[in-house]
Amino acid sequence: MNPLLKHRAKQVAAALGLHLRQETPRRSTLAQFCAHLKSLGYAPRTVIDVGVADGTMELHEAFPDAQFLLIEPLEEFWPALEWLSSRYKARVALVAAGAKDGTATILHGGSIEKMHGATLAEMDDPHERAANTARDVPMRRLDGLVREFGLRGPILLKIDVQGVELEVIKGAEEILSQVDVVIMEVVFFSFNRRQPLVDDVMKYMLARGFFPYDFFGGYNRPLDGALAQLDVAFVKRDGLFRRDQRHEDMSREPTWKQKASIAARQLLRA
Repeated sequence: MNPLLKHRAKQVAAALGLHLRQETPRRSTLAQFCAHLKSLGYAPRTVIDVGVADGTMELHEAFPDAQFLLIEPLEEFWPALEWLSSRYKARVALVAAGAKDGTATILHGGSIEKMHGATLAEMDDPHERAANTARDVPMRRLDGLVREFGLRGPILLKIDVQGVELEVIKGAEEILSQVDVVIMEVVFFSFNRRQPLVDDVMKYMLARGFFPYDFFGGYNRPLDGALAQLDVAFVKRDGLFRRDQRHEDMSREPTWKQKASIAARQLLRA
């Protein structure tokens, strides 16, 4: 077939929601990923949300019956935490999560909007440091908090802490055996901060038995349009989400969209 004609046919098929390759469209949001977990029958008993800010509603809407542990070091977000606690089963810890119990210094912008980017990571850019305010906050290990609140697995762990994600994991060594899913941000550039990049995170998680399972969210940096950040979902390498290594279930009757896609592929090969 003429390459240009084939390319145009693919564009038309995509506009109709058909796929000329035998594949399922990739998920692009946290909500879609949570819906995927639910479709597999997954229902965590506990959801730990580290770096809550004003809420991660996708998790609450997907798993409304779970016990939530909401961890947020900035008291300015207390109204949102209080609202969530009044509607869901939630325990709140106004602390930073880290590798040890103690005190940490967090850097944040002056307005509530800029506080969404608050971080414990050290900033190497003097201009960024000057634009932020430092504050000491209490820090706790997740292991101790889970024990204190009597939380039980299976656990879904979401981490959004702007560059110190692996420090949170270091403080969760005792509970990792109960964790099925870890969702965290990974970055592709340091942004002049002392934070692990995507390869560091992958190596660290693989060494602890967690395998990358899905990618979604993220954005491109304004500087040059390069991919800056992605959300990665990790699952146990030998856990329930990876037990079946087949590509597809050949015994299942295809949907009408799958049948239409197959017919379109056959037409293009003709």
